[in-house]
Amino acid sequence: MSVPPTIFRGIMVCPWRVLLLALCGMICVLAQRAGGFEDRFCQSRSRWSGGIEAGPCRNSRFQDRSESPVTTQAVPKWTLVVLVMSARPHFVQRRLIRETWANTTAFKTDRRMPNATVPERTGGTTLSVPTVKVLFVVGMPRDSVDDGLHSQRLQREQVAHHDLVLVPVADVYSNLIYKLVCALDDISSSEYNSTSFVMKVDDDTYLDLPPLLFDLVHPRHPRKLHLQGQIWKSPPIRNSTHKNWVPEAYYPLDTHLPYAHGAHYLLSKDVVDLLFGMSRI
Repeated sequence: MSVPPTIFRGIMVCPWRVLLLALCGMICVLAQRAGGFEDRFCQSRSRWSGGIEAGPCRNSRFQDRSESPVTTQAVPKWTLVVLVMSARPHFVQRRLIRETWANTTAFKTDRRMPNATVPERTGGTTLSVPTVKVLFVVGMPRDSVDDGLHSQRLQREQVAHHDLVLVPVADVYSNLIYKLVCALDDISSSEYNSTSFVMKVDDDTYLDLPPLLFDLVHPRHPRKLHLQGQIWKSPPIRNSTHKNWVPEAYYPLDTHLPYAHGAHYLLSKDVVDLLFGMSRI
């Protein structure tokens, strides 16, 4: 008796189906022995899809243990912390900064940034809301005259605005790097340690915060090992009377390695932690 073509084709395909079923069975057995294959897969899937929206995965039928929620990394409280290097007598500069580019109510940081949507793969509609804190870094008095002229006024300024970081370093130009290191140390033990980025600016710099925040909350903006600013590559100053004089004994090369211009630069928080750790060596 002849075999119908449809049955004949089914018999010919059957070995491939058997092989496929066998492979599936092997995967299931390995998953059971691994004790958590599906859980790990679900965690990866949750991270890929946004984590918060996805929620915990159900247990595999190969496991009897109770469900455990998928843990996600805490979101930093601040998008950006700006450290403004300011001299003690620069009361006018600090006031103007508070009234202009640091006046967050002027550009409404609570508004939703239109291009800061979460990726489409999350299936969510949540938008990122940027948060920023501007702090002024001020050093200690250089002498008794400086102390008498400015200390009490600085105390009143701090009471009024709560935005001064008073560091234990004499407030002179040559101590700028130490002022910055001390300021990083100060914020590392405060609520401002929970930030994605830290930016250093001088008090004679105008910072356009809304487009900067607009950029920082974008999903495609890098958040790790990131340095942003004006990158310069200039020759060292050999004039011994200049405030930025670099003796050949300290730096013999004719050109500096590429560096971020000191008036303003932005760092991701992991770079800040790395640099601060190296400064302690």
